[in-house]
Amino acid sequence: MQKKKTSSQTKSPSKAASKAVAARAAAMARRAEESRQEAHRQLDERYRPVLERFAATDLPTLADSKAVVGKLLDGLASAIPHYRYHAGEDDVFLLFLRDVLRGKVPRKAVAPAEKRTRPSAGASSKKGASGKPGGTIRDGDFSWTGFSEDEVEEAKRALAIWRAQWDVHVAKTQIALLELDDATRHRQTWEAFSRIALGGERPKQVAAAMGKSLYTVYQLKKRMTDRLKAIVARLSALQSAPSGNFFEKES
Repeated sequence: MQKKKTSSQTKSPSKAASKAVAARAAAMARRAEESRQEAHRQLDERYRPVLERFAATDLPTLADSKAVVGKLLDGLASAIPHYRYHAGEDDVFLLFLRDVLRGKVPRKAVAPAEKRTRPSAGASSKKGASGKPGGTIRDGDFSWTGFSEDEVEEAKRALAIWRAQWDVHVAKTQIALLELDDATRHRQTWEAFSRIALGGERPKQVAAAMGKSLYTVYQLKKRMTDRLKAIVARLSALQSAPSGNFFEKES
């Protein structure tokens, strides 16, 4: 005759399972922190000297520049905790990091610009320095004519700002892709995403080549795209964070 299990005996398996889950969570947290510390060590070793020199020579009004650089690199390690150096990455990292540092320089009070009147039809045909009527705005293979010299200069400044912002956005995306690659353990997941999103292959072709269903390939691409957006968002937070508050926890 079997004995009835006591309440303590019936609860013990669930307690053991809970302990196992807690142990796994603790191990994962420990590995994540170790990875972040290694990322911080590599970032600090590679980029701190050049960023400190840049801040000292190009950003003399940035107060406590060494401390700001240190906190920036700490914040970057939190944003991309799986970072490991890749050959040829320096340009995109320095472009992004220098832009972040420039954003931490306090802006001086600027006197309001003189109110400009809208140029008349006659003003737009005013002769420029070249002696030709009006001015031309060029952007790559495109050009627009019939603008005043002031309008041409304003357009050039706007295009320069836009290009600089676009270059930083591209650099930020490339950094996020490196982090995504480093963080992805399953190579097939990265292969599906990179072939479609980066290589331009059709999902149907990728699914056939990898021996997976079309639905699975679409899900892999979506999952990786969502992760990429999250990494880009963390990098963008570095740009918008107040100086000295990069990902710092609230006390």
